[in-house]
Amino acid sequence: MKKEQEKKAAEQRRKDNILLLTFSTERDLNLAHKNRLQAVESIIQITNSNTKSLQNNLNQLQKQAADYERSGQIVPERIIADMESLKEQIKDNQAFIARKQIVVNEINDKFGADLKRFRELKGIAAKDKQEEK
Repeated sequence: MKKEQEKKAAEQRRKDNILLLTFSTERDLNLAHKNRLQAVESIIQITNSNTKSLQNNLNQLQKQAADYERSGQIVPERIIADMESLKEQIKDNQAFIARKQIVVNEINDKFGADLKRFRELKGIAAKDKQEEK
């Protein structure tokens, strides 16, 4: 049991050293957090935009298919296949966005933990930092 505690303590010291070597100020930590969030949120925005375009294409194909059906004609296989492909791409994009939202939450959680630990290591009281704002 003691060996495991020593192992955990050594790992915590290693993480603390990395935190202190990587960030010299709380501002640096905040900036890194902001940058990581912006990168992921940009990917989400691009994917959302792409999904809207795919949805517009699907809507157009659905209108074409409805026109064929209203005129008593069979909907061409190409249109049906394209609609299925677009639906699959939209579904994939939505799943991708959901995974990226999880990443956003993980970034925020890690930032919160890192900020708390950084303040502990630097001897900065949370309320002191609030007063500076």
